[in-house]
Amino acid sequence: MLGQNNGNSGNSYAEKYAISFRRGAKDAKPFFKVKKYFPEAEELNDTTKIIGTLKGVLFNPAKTITKKDGGTADIQPSFTAVVEDDIVILGEDTTSKVVYYVSVDYGAGAQMRPFLNSLLSAEVGDRVEISTYIAKKQYKVISVTNPDKQKEITFKKDWKDATAIVNVGYDWAYNKDDIPEIEFVKDGDEILKVKDAEANEFFKQKIEEKFSKKEEATESSSDEIDVENIPF
Repeated sequence: MLGQNNGNSGNSYAEKYAISFRRGAKDAKPFFKVKKYFPEAEELNDTTKIIGTLKGVLFNPAKTITKKDGGTADIQPSFTAVVEDDIVILGEDTTSKVVYYVSVDYGAGAQMRPFLNSLLSAEVGDRVEISTYIAKKQYKVISVTNPDKQKEITFKKDWKDATAIVNVGYDWAYNKDDIPEIEFVKDGDEILKVKDAEANEFFKQKIEEKFSKKEEATESSSDEIDVENIPF
């Protein structure tokens, strides 16, 4: 959980958060930028982990917004995992619902597509842990695991065998050969452009095919999955 509530607002959720993935600088660790936008707007500390119940996955098309200074800004398309959790209401012996809208945009395609591929193996109602880190000291990753399913792994620590209990991850729903090929335009070792429109469209279609029906089947109101007013 990322916060606690002082009381129920009467809305569908006591608290709502916009969680935006950020890769950071080249050598920096990736993270999620956190903003509580209901019941009041508040910038919070960054995090690397969100845990809760998966309610659905949404596609957010590109749009142009008007800024406070009167100028405009173009917002990239993105996907949003809607994750619900329980919070303890301060001063009361009860809990209420909080929702996290976990957004990853097209600019993070190398992290976005594996993230979506894992979500396509999950089901609405599953407990999920979404976390981001650097794997093998060079690859920035968004992982999706199930905290209700765990396993023991063995690894080397200080040249000795060690064990740890970890969450079971969601395998990719689609193999690499199933996904349209991504083309890299290079100048020597420098990547000038990534041609990934077909791969992104592939995942857009798969996400909409799987989760649009799931959302209609849940008892959640449209308010709980409508992200039009979220500041992505």
